[in-house]
Amino acid sequence: MGLDRGWFGSNINLPFSISDNKNQNTGLVNIDKKLEFSFTNKFSGVAPTTKTFYVYQGSPPVLVETLTTVGATGIVDSGKKYESGTQLYVKYVDGNAKLWYSVLIPQMNPADAQSSTYNNIDLDSFTASTYSQTLLVSSVDASSNYTVSTMSGNTAPIFVYQITNAGADNTGLIDSAIADPIYGDQWGTYLVVAISGVGYETVLPSGFDQTFQIGQTVYGVIHLSSDMLSKWKVGNTYEPGYTGGQTVTFSLDLTGYAVNTATMTVTAYAYCDPAYAQTHGGNFGGAKVPLSTDTVALEATIP
Repeated sequence: MGLDRGWFGSNINLPFSISDNKNQNTGLVNIDKKLEFSFTNKFSGVAPTTKTFYVYQGSPPVLVETLTTVGATGIVDSGKKYESGTQLYVKYVDGNAKLWYSVLIPQMNPADAQSSTYNNIDLDSFTASTYSQTLLVSSVDASSNYTVSTMSGNTAPIFVYQITNAGADNTGLIDSAIADPIYGDQWGTYLVVAISGVGYETVLPSGFDQTFQIGQTVYGVIHLSSDMLSKWKVGNTYEPGYTGGQTVTFSLDLTGYAVNTATMTVTAYAYCDPAYAQTHGGNFGGAKVPLSTDTVALEATIP
């Protein structure tokens, strides 16, 4: 868009436009330029190679551009211009690595607005990992069946659940800071324990962030830390809080449970939203990815 007035003169045509409405407190100006997106892996510091992402605009959001970074640069330029103050949503998907970003197009100082061809948008990426888990009661493996032999008459078992990043250093997870602007689910990391089958209503879970029932299934959920499940290594040292594992506990009250037919499914999910599940029939989100899972047959009494 050309500019035909102001301190640039009357005969200069620029590849972008600049509003002469300045923010008096910052000295910044509104601009209308193409964007230069730059992605860098949060953990490794390396630019991802040839990755596709999606730019949405409006309410409800509609797809306006599909872009792919150039080679190993992690950089690509938009095909359209965007004015300062424009709200965009960017969806990045690389296998099991998924992120939503909220991007509000920034202003520029007048010098940069004159000299720069693009408005720079810098975003994080990451490489998703694989995970393993253990599920113990009194140090005994309960991952296949919590049977009479492992129960030992215990009608109030405390389950110790540990999930471990089994992948390479500088891999892991990042929770999106915003909800999916299209479907409304928040992409978080959760342990989901589902109890179903005959007698499920007499199995009373505790130790969860929240519990709820949908149909004939009772759910207990615990919010896991995507930071703790990531392995972020700088030199020979892991960054504090990014060592690749987390342990949580929960318990069951089986004192009123008189049958041997209920089952408990224990699954860790990325990109999961318990609030969404409660209003969508137990669907924890269309983007959810199971990280690890076990099914436990609950046998509370000797046959």
